[in-house]
Amino acid sequence: MARVSRALKTSAEVALEGHGVHAGQQFILERLWEREGQTVGELAEAVGVEGPTAVRAVQRMEAAGLVRRRDHPTDGRQVAIHLTKEGSRLRKELPRVLDQVEERALKGLSSAERHHLLQLLERLGANVRSRPARRSRPPRMSRRGGSKGGPTGSPTRCSRAPPSG
Repeated sequence: MARVSRALKTSAEVALEGHGVHAGQQFILERLWEREGQTVGELAEAVGVEGPTAVRAVQRMEAAGLVRRRDHPTDGRQVAIHLTKEGSRLRKELPRVLDQVEERALKGLSSAERHHLLQLLERLGANVRSRPARRSRPPRMSRRGGSKGGPTGSPTRCSRAPPSG
């Protein structure tokens, strides 16, 4: 699964970069196509990334001429993100480009096989979403390079504590 996922991601990245869009930025564009003038925080929440990640993405998108920042109409502490003409133009281009990537990936599969594959992928996604992975902090590193995971400072076999309860 990991190899296929990476191959699909790479194909999408190459296709997107041909239009001046970096991986992940298409999700921000999609949110802005639905409703312009969102804050970076709103965009981050909508696409499921941390605020600093969204800030960097918007900065890159602004440098590429896809979006521009404007003063927020009601909150002087915020900025609202708006599409440029180029960002708006991509609304027709990117879905077509990503459809081509998908079509290439599904080449040679019958309609029934495609339908079955999509059903299975939906089930996989539901399984993964049903119990979100817990984020854990990476173990601290000692001066000798080993992790300090255990109560005595000795390395442990697992950097995560088992779930409680």
